[in-house]
Amino acid sequence: MANPLQRVLDRLPKARQYRQVWRAQCPLHGGKSRNSLSVHETADGKVLLHCWGGCETAAIVRHIGLEMHDLFPPSDPPRQGVRPRAKRHHPQTTSSARPTVPEATASTLYAALYLGAILAHELPTINLDENMGCYLQVCEDLGRAYVDHGHATTTQTWRTWTPSLQHQAPALLAMMGRLLEVRR
Repeated sequence: MANPLQRVLDRLPKARQYRQVWRAQCPLHGGKSRNSLSVHETADGKVLLHCWGGCETAAIVRHIGLEMHDLFPPSDPPRQGVRPRAKRHHPQTTSSARPTVPEATASTLYAALYLGAILAHELPTINLDENMGCYLQVCEDLGRAYVDHGHATTTQTWRTWTPSLQHQAPALLAMMGRLLEVRR
């Protein structure tokens, strides 16, 4: 049985690899760009699809004859009598706990670099992926606004979001502020 990435690539015959990401023409909307669809394999074997034209991932997956579960590696068979534990992220407070700050800082920096490029009217060199952590949805939404509506509308959208982000993602706004200072 083929791995999830191979299943997707088998259905995108003209896909080309650029660094760690595959690029192809989105089969759903077509378009002129041969790079409108990004295909990325995560470290744990999941496949992430992103259409820069705004197509929904589920619709793309159906269009190429797959289902959403085909983007994930097969899981280990469940053990008898044992319920799978839900994944939770809780900051640990004991002195022997592994610090969680470097992961949060890395995802904050990754998302800030992506968003900063869009707001500076530049093509982001960073791909949308799980490295953005909890900021992935914000990055996807602002990237889609940039592709669909242009820089001016994207800047206005960002200004509208900023008050909410001050409460929900102050670290992201602080990191973006530091990056803007470095650019000047």
